[in-house]
Amino acid sequence: MHTTITFALATLALALAAADARGDAPPPARALGADAVVALPVGDYADVASVAAGAMVRVAIPAGPAVATVRAGALLHAMKVDGASLIYVPVWAGARLPIGASGLFVAAELGVTIAHASVDTGFGDGADTKTELGASLGVGLRRGGLTVVGGLLAPDLGDTAALGASAGFDFATF
Repeated sequence: MHTTITFALATLALALAAADARGDAPPPARALGADAVVALPVGDYADVASVAAGAMVRVAIPAGPAVATVRAGALLHAMKVDGASLIYVPVWAGARLPIGASGLFVAAELGVTIAHASVDTGFGDGADTKTELGASLGVGLRRGGLTVVGGLLAPDLGDTAALGASAGFDFATF
């Protein structure tokens, strides 16, 4: 948990330092894109899942010096328990704050994550679906229509955390 807190504080410091560092860069276009996402669970989350991967659709709209984002998609998990499955469906809104005009940015998202878990046992089958508060915090780089981000994902803000990375591209601007 100490590493998580240190990373969060470093990212916050970068965000505060970048608050007025946009310079004369042209405003970004509104964009519709797709992101491939990979997450490596940590803590108790890692006891049940070894990795999660999926895709998210992204809308990005300039909002002053920042870019407002909305992302939704699905993350499928490689489970450590035979007969178990877990799918996360995050629906998150957030912002990317540029660090100067280099393409670097800090990003934060908050929203809901729909979690569907099921298990097949020798005694029967069971499934449950819950909606939890989720979030992400990261640092990224944007070059043209390509975006790469790394950071922390918390699909269930109180109970799960993962080191995450995403790479995406814009397939439309408007």
